Amino acid sequence: MTRAAAAALALTLLAGCGGNSADITNHNMPGGEGSSSGAAPQREASAPEFRGAPLGLGRWHYQEMGGEAAAVFGPPASEASFAIRCDSHTGQVRFVRAGSMSSGNGTMRLVTDGGSITLEARDVDARVRHVEARLPAGDAFVREVGDDEGSRFGVALNDGKMLVMPDDPAIQRVMRGCKGR
Repeated sequence: MTRAAAAALALTLLAGCGGNSADITNHNMPGGEGSSSGAAPQREASAPEFRGAPLGLGRWHYQEMGGEAAAVFGPPASEASFAIRCDSHTGQVRFVRAGSMSSGNGTMRLVTDGGSITLEARDVDARVRHVEARLPAGDAFVREVGDDEGSRFGVALNDGKMLVMPDDPAIQRVMRGCKGR
């Protein structure tokens, strides 16, 4: 795959383009539209499989898309494996993982060296299939990730294999910038 094709795929993943992009709702905020439990996501201890796990193949890149900041992780010349995007229109941080879930809905577990959080997540039907979860930009977990330089970051869908990624200034740039909007 050429670098240009990889960039196009990554942009598609981040843009959330497709048949359902106009109806994306917040499935993670207490009382938010689409929320099933009405309860805020609970903080948990860091996942045991996270400790000592090898880092996934790839590196982080910072991108601006339509005035919105995004940190994108993936192997060179390939589609993005994971992205963190600041949605300034809704005041939320979008966590976007390549792939899909068999049921269309499930959970996304985000893990740092300091702890983890499990969010409701859903498939987004776009040109590049991906799963998305959201948190408000002012959430304590978002603040922690934005302030925690040097910590590794992991993501797993449902009970699947965890993608572990290194820290990178692109993550802090997106998180800090989103908190300030």
